[in-house]
Order: sequence, then C-alpha cells, then structure tokens
Amino acid sequence: MKTNKPRVYFLVVLSMVIWGLSYVWVKKVYEFYTPVTTVFLRIFIATLFLLGISLALGKFQKIKKADIRIFLLLGLFDPFGFFLFEGLGLKYSSPTVSAVIISMIPLFLPVATFLALRERLTALNILGLLISFIGVLLVIIKDDLTLATSLLGLLMLFIAVAFSVTSNIMIKKLSAHYTIYTIITWLDIISVLYFIPLFFIFEFNDFIKVPVTASLLVPLLCLAFFASGLAFLFYLKGLTEIGVAKTNIFVNIIPVFAAIFSYFFLGEILTVRIISGIGVVIAGLLVSQSKELLNYKW
Repeated sequence: MKTNKPRVYFLVVLSMVIWGLSYVWVKKVYEFYTPVTTVFLRIFIATLFLLGISLALGKFQKIKKADIRIFLLLGLFDPFGFFLFEGLGLKYSSPTVSAVIISMIPLFLPVATFLALRERLTALNILGLLISFIGVLLVIIKDDLTLATSLLGLLMLFIAVAFSVTSNIMIKKLSAHYTIYTIITWLDIISVLYFIPLFFIFEFNDFIKVPVTASLLVPLLCLAFFASGLAFLFYLKGLTEIGVAKTNIFVNIIPVFAAIFSYFFLGEILTVRIISGIGVVIAGLLVSQSKELLNYKW
C-alpha cells in the first residue's frame, strides 16, 4: 500500500507542535498541582487511552515471563523516571530551557550506545554534541556569566535525559519480540503502578483540596490525550512510514515551538542570546544526524 507522504509529514509536524505546546500545558497545570501529581494524572489518563488504541488495533501482546524483569526495570527509567525528573526540571526552569535540554537526547544516545554496547561513535556524533553544548550554554548563561535558570532545574532535566537514554538502549532488546504499541503501553502501565504509592502517600491530601476547574482540566487533558497520546501515535506513524532519519529531523524543531508558544502564552522573554542558542543546538543536532540523512534513500 502506497504511503501518503504529505499526510504523514503533516502528522509528524503536528506531533512536534503538540510536544512544543506540552511545555506550556505543564506550566498551566503547575498552577494547581505539584509535578508528581501532574505527571501521575497525565500518564494515568494517557495509559487508558493508549491501552484502548492498542487493543483496538490488535497490537497489544502479553509479556513473556522471562521479560517481566526487564519491563519492570525499563518502566522505572522511562516513563516513570523520565517524566518525574522532566516535570521537576520544568518546575524550576522555563519551557524553552527545558525543551532545549530534552532535545539533546538524540545527541547523548550514540555516546551511551558506544559505552554500553560498543557501537561505533562517529566524529559527526561528537562534533554535533559539542556544537549543541555551546548552544545550551548560550541559552542557560546570561551576558554577565550567571545562570539564567535554576541549577536544580538543570540537574533534574539532565537526569531525565540520562533516564531516557538508558531506556532507549534497553528498548532495543525488546523491540525484536514486541510491537512498539505493546512496549509503550506496558511501560505506561508499569509507570502508573510506580506512581500510585508516591501519589497516595505524599500528594493525595493536597490533590483532593484542589477544585477542578476548566483552567486546570483543559491543559491536563491536553497533556494526556494530545501530548502523551495522539502526538506519540503520529510520531510512530512517521517512524514506520517515512523512517527514523526523516522523522527525527522534525524532532529538532520542538524547542522552537516551545519557545514560540511560551512567548505568546506565558509571556516568556526571548532574547537574541536565547534565540541564537536554540539555533546552535538545532545545528548540532543536524550535524550529528547528517551522515545518516545523506545516506538515506529519499
């Protein structure tokens, strides 16, 4: 069956727009809930949605007994660890800074696979990482050489990146035996199980005191259904229809969308330094992917 490429490209770009908006939605929900409550509710609702989709498509498989341990460990890293620390990082950082840091996951992945699996690390991978690191410095360091954001927030975001990179390596071992729908849905279910004691022990009493209003419900449901649901399905569509290389080009523009939406919806100030930093980060991402893109059959 012939791929409708314009439609697929549209869906991929739409997923990037949604993920850029997600940083704004998170900040909106933070006006009512803590990061832990926000992430728990987001993943819980998204899990119900993705489970329904996976079952409807007939792509949800049972986990083999031998693989339960790796699923449990993987779920601890991502979504649980990744979303928890990304959420905490976003609490203490701006959406633009958060999006820039998280966008560096593809840059650290080749380094991690080299260290863990001894996969080949190219000069372009290293060059791209160095270029993007300069871009990050432009974003997070002000003209007077002081940090433009919280050091704690940066630490939380880089921990989230480390969790995501680790999970990407582990997923490789499972993808040969399970559909991506199965892997992601089970990981979301496991993540919810990890969050349940954390939520009920530390967050529930505060949670029930918050009145449910449209100002809270709209961004929360947008996070669950659009950012953790539809956008992810659109991204998977891109991976399967046009390939990893083409799809990941668009991932690089998430910080741009995050910055634009933060400017309009949150009043975040975008200086020349920040805009330049985002551009340098994207340039580094493209450099790291350039060989794969040039060798790709377009």
